[in-house]
Amino acid sequence: MLGGTKNPVHFVDPISGHCIARIRSDQSLVIGGYNPDGNEISSETFLYDAFNITEGPYLIQPRYWHACDTYLHGTCVNGSDIDAFVVVAGGKTSNGYTSSTEMISFQFDKWLQGPDIPIQEGQV
Repeated sequence: MLGGTKNPVHFVDPISGHCIARIRSDQSLVIGGYNPDGNEISSETFLYDAFNITEGPYLIQPRYWHACDTYLHGTCVNGSDIDAFVVVAGGKTSNGYTSSTEMISFQFDKWLQGPDIPIQEGQV
Protein backbone atom coordinates (compact mmCIF):
# COMPACT_ATOMS: atom_id res chain seq x y z
CA MET A 1 0.00 0.00 0.00
CA LEU A 2 1.37 3.42 -0.93
CA GLY A 3 2.56 5.01 2.27
CA GLY A 4 3.48 1.75 3.94
CA THR A 5 6.40 1.39 6.31
CA LYS A 6 9.85 1.87 4.86
CA ASN A 7 13.07 3.24 6.26
CA PRO A 8 13.09 6.99 6.95
CA VAL A 9 15.31 9.03 4.63
CA HIS A 10 16.89 12.45 4.80
CA PHE A 11 17.26 14.69 1.75
CA VAL A 12 20.99 15.15 1.23
CA ASP A 13 21.16 16.34 -2.37
CA PRO A 14 19.27 19.35 -3.72
CA ILE A 15 16.35 18.64 -6.04
CA SER A 16 14.43 20.90 -8.41
CA GLY A 17 11.82 20.44 -11.12
CA HIS A 18 9.96 17.89 -8.98
CA CYS A 19 6.22 17.67 -8.44
CA ILE A 20 4.25 17.20 -5.20
CA ALA A 21 0.87 15.48 -5.03
CA ARG A 22 -1.27 15.41 -1.91
CA ILE A 23 -2.19 11.84 -0.98
CA ARG A 24 -4.07 12.36 2.27
CA SER A 25 -4.79 15.38 4.40
CA ASP A 26 -1.52 14.75 6.27
CA GLN A 27 0.70 13.15 3.60
CA SER A 28 2.17 14.11 0.21
CA LEU A 29 4.29 12.45 -2.45
CA VAL A 30 7.39 14.20 -3.86
CA ILE A 31 7.90 12.87 -7.39
CA GLY A 32 10.99 12.89 -9.61
CA GLY A 33 13.02 16.01 -10.23
CA TYR A 34 16.51 17.04 -11.16
CA ASN A 35 19.67 17.19 -9.05
CA PRO A 36 21.66 20.14 -10.42
CA ASP A 37 24.77 19.23 -8.39
CA GLY A 38 24.93 15.68 -9.74
CA ASN A 39 23.41 16.49 -13.13
CA GLU A 40 20.94 13.61 -12.64
CA ILE A 41 17.26 13.14 -13.50
CA SER A 42 15.43 11.30 -10.73
CA SER A 43 12.88 8.50 -10.76
CA GLU A 44 12.68 8.55 -6.96
CA THR A 45 9.57 9.37 -4.98
CA PHE A 46 9.32 10.28 -1.31
CA LEU A 47 6.33 10.20 1.01
CA TYR A 48 6.34 12.90 3.61
CA ASP A 49 4.22 14.13 6.46
CA ALA A 50 4.89 16.36 9.45
CA PHE A 51 7.11 13.74 11.09
CA ASN A 52 8.65 11.45 8.46
CA ILE A 53 10.12 11.24 4.99
CA THR A 54 10.17 7.72 3.54
CA GLU A 55 11.10 6.28 0.17
CA GLY A 56 8.23 5.66 -2.22
CA PRO A 57 8.06 3.52 -5.38
CA TYR A 58 10.33 4.52 -8.26
CA LEU A 59 8.85 6.03 -11.42
CA ILE A 60 9.13 4.00 -14.63
CA GLN A 61 10.71 6.99 -16.42
CA PRO A 62 12.98 9.47 -14.60
CA ARG A 63 11.62 12.96 -15.28
CA TYR A 64 11.51 16.60 -14.19
CA TRP A 65 9.37 19.66 -14.98
CA HIS A 66 6.37 17.33 -15.12
CA ALA A 67 2.81 17.72 -13.89
CA CYS A 68 1.19 15.57 -11.21
CA ASP A 69 -2.08 15.39 -9.34
CA THR A 70 -4.32 13.11 -7.34
CA TYR A 71 -7.28 11.59 -9.16
CA LEU A 72 -10.27 10.09 -7.36
CA HIS A 73 -12.39 7.55 -9.22
CA GLY A 74 -15.66 6.22 -7.87
CA THR A 75 -19.24 7.07 -7.08
CA CYS A 76 -19.59 6.70 -3.32
CA VAL A 77 -19.84 10.04 -1.52
CA ASN A 78 -18.52 8.65 1.78
CA GLY A 79 -15.31 7.43 0.08
CA SER A 80 -15.69 3.71 0.77
CA ASP A 81 -15.78 2.75 -2.93
CA ILE A 82 -13.48 5.46 -4.26
CA ASP A 83 -10.08 4.45 -5.64
CA ALA A 84 -7.41 7.14 -5.62
CA PHE A 85 -4.46 7.50 -8.00
CA VAL A 86 -1.51 9.81 -8.42
CA VAL A 87 -1.00 10.68 -12.10
CA VAL A 88 2.27 12.05 -13.54
CA ALA A 89 2.31 13.55 -17.03
CA GLY A 90 4.89 14.95 -19.41
CA GLY A 91 8.05 16.70 -18.38
CA LYS A 92 11.60 16.31 -19.51
CA THR A 93 13.65 13.10 -19.62
CA SER A 94 17.20 12.30 -20.73
CA ASN A 95 15.78 12.11 -24.29
CA GLY A 96 14.09 15.52 -24.18
CA TYR A 97 10.44 16.39 -23.59
CA THR A 98 7.96 13.54 -23.21
CA SER A 99 4.20 13.13 -23.52
CA SER A 100 4.18 9.90 -21.49
CA THR A 101 2.12 9.40 -18.33
CA GLU A 102 2.36 7.13 -15.32
CA MET A 103 -0.10 6.41 -12.54
CA ILE A 104 -0.11 4.64 -9.23
CA SER A 105 -3.06 3.50 -7.14
CA PHE A 106 -2.97 4.12 -3.41
CA GLN A 107 -3.48 0.34 -3.06
CA PHE A 108 -0.22 -0.68 -4.79
CA ASP A 109 3.49 0.18 -4.71
CA LYS A 110 4.07 0.09 -8.47
CA TRP A 111 3.75 2.75 -11.15
CA LEU A 112 1.83 1.78 -14.29
CA GLN A 113 2.39 3.22 -17.76
CA GLY A 114 -0.54 5.35 -18.87
CA PRO A 115 -1.53 6.72 -22.28
CA ASP A 116 0.46 9.52 -23.87
CA ILE A 117 -1.05 12.95 -23.51
CA PRO A 118 -2.24 14.42 -26.82
CA ILE A 119 0.18 17.34 -27.00
CA GLN A 120 3.32 18.03 -29.00
CA GLU A 121 6.72 17.69 -27.38
CA GLY A 122 7.97 20.86 -25.74
CA GLN A 123 4.47 22.10 -24.95
CA VAL A 124 4.00 20.06 -21.78
